[in-house]
Amino acid sequence: MLVLTRRQKGRIRIGPNIWFTLVGFNRHRNPRIRIEGPAGTKVFWAEDGKEIFAPLITMGLGGRLRINENIFINIVDIDRGKIRVGIEAPRSVNIVRAELISDGPASAPAEEQT
Repeated sequence: MLVLTRRQKGRIRIGPNIWFTLVGFNRHRNPRIRIEGPAGTKVFWAEDGKEIFAPLITMGLGGRLRINENIFINIVDIDRGKIRVGIEAPRSVNIVRAELISDGPASAPAEEQT
């Protein structure tokens, strides 16, 4: 599992076209996240397999999501305006912090920025 720390508005690209964004925190200090991807990208709660259709997802510590069939996202730690995100994916899936991408998330194709 790869573990990355993200602050508010922090983004991670998973594979060529899926984006994880920490949008902010709710009043209980639980992180609100957004998963963006091309048409056909499906997000599920890992525990019960129910598909999530909401644009923003609020997760608590230990929360776990599944993206499509083989990518899992875990909330490992929540501390003072930042979270530690654990990502489990096949070795063939490239995972990159947005600030390390030369073209950055701002220039990602429009269908990825819904």
